[in-house]
Amino acid sequence: MTYPPRLEPARFGGSTCYAEEWMKRLLVMLVSAIVSVVITSIVQAALTESTGDIGSSDVTREPRAAWAAALESKNSVTPKFGSYALSAQRQDLKMYGDEVCILFCIFGTGFAVHSFPIEMQSSSAVAGLEYERRTPWGYSLGGEFLHTEPRYTASLIDPHTGAFTTRADGQMRISQLFVMIKKYIALSEGFQIFGAAGGGYTQASLSGAVDERASGASLQLATGLQYRMDRISLKAEYHYVLAPKISLRTNDSAPRTGQIFGDLDLSGRGLFIGASVHF
Repeated sequence: MTYPPRLEPARFGGSTCYAEEWMKRLLVMLVSAIVSVVITSIVQAALTESTGDIGSSDVTREPRAAWAAALESKNSVTPKFGSYALSAQRQDLKMYGDEVCILFCIFGTGFAVHSFPIEMQSSSAVAGLEYERRTPWGYSLGGEFLHTEPRYTASLIDPHTGAFTTRADGQMRISQLFVMIKKYIALSEGFQIFGAAGGGYTQASLSGAVDERASGASLQLATGLQYRMDRISLKAEYHYVLAPKISLRTNDSAPRTGQIFGDLDLSGRGLFIGASVHF
């Protein structure tokens, strides 16, 4: 059985890399803007409280009343986008070879198995939508949908010999749906940090060099910061997804020569920015 040589990380088109670099810069700028707004609000709150009698005036009470009213909103919807990177950028899939006899056909026949590598794009754009409902116990429950489309390069092989034949590109469309529980911790008026955890389902569709589908269970952890402004919030988030065994649907099919099978590790991490609407 012949394996293709180990390859250097795949390099993709310049326009895609430029778009990713632009998105990363935008993320840094937006997170910096949120942090600046938070620091400014903390300083202003400290100066207001240090003015003595002014703190008890109607001028001070009005924003506090607006903040309390905003917290009464129990539902929120958050569109978000960012950058997502798979943890395992080089993975192996398997292919059935020719049918062969097992011990002179005494124990029947079986198929030879060859493996070949696929190399994932280092990072890709990701979009998401989240719904939350706050509970009286200080937690929120909700659902989150994420979607990303990384590109990949596969080192294809001859199913009869297992020898390397050619490299070919393709695209993977990954959709993830999670049920999440989240806890917010208020640091100052308007500024909160949060942590979240949940479980769900991951589905991937491969096209191009490999035309297959895969699906399986996954877990997610997330943390971030939020700045609340009445009915609108700005968010910056970090997500980690654990999806180490997303099985190709062909795993359950009867084997045949040239059939691709195996598992994908779609675990990864992402940075997001978003804006919530509370109602």
